[in-house]
Amino acid sequence: KDVEKEREPHVYLSKEEVKEKIQSYNSSVTDKLKMTLNANGIYTGFIKVQMELCRPITVQSSQSQGRCAHSNNETAFYLPDGCVNTLHISSTNTVREVIEALLKKFFVADNPAKFALYKRCHKEDQ
Repeated sequence: KDVEKEREPHVYLSKEEVKEKIQSYNSSVTDKLKMTLNANGIYTGFIKVQMELCRPITVQSSQSQGRCAHSNNETAFYLPDGCVNTLHISSTNTVREVIEALLKKFFVADNPAKFALYKRCHKEDQ
């Protein structure tokens, strides 16, 4: 179970192990979204985030969009399934910071505490 995995002790990698994993990752990516290991040990890179939301989101608009807009220039709607965006992150980013950056990129006005990140693994050619 995933709950049991959370209770397992974290394994920390050495700087050399991180470097090897980044090189391995970069040699296998096909979408040019490579990772970079900085001299200070912090690594940066891009992640693709697929939004799968069950509820409508509130989006800030710079101008009123007719009858759908509220008086404070916010509109609520359902995000289409499979909406993907790319986000540049660092190994120092917290989950909350990643969620906040992603919501900002989509102009979402909802509270970040309403959202969570999940890792989805794909098999080799998917």
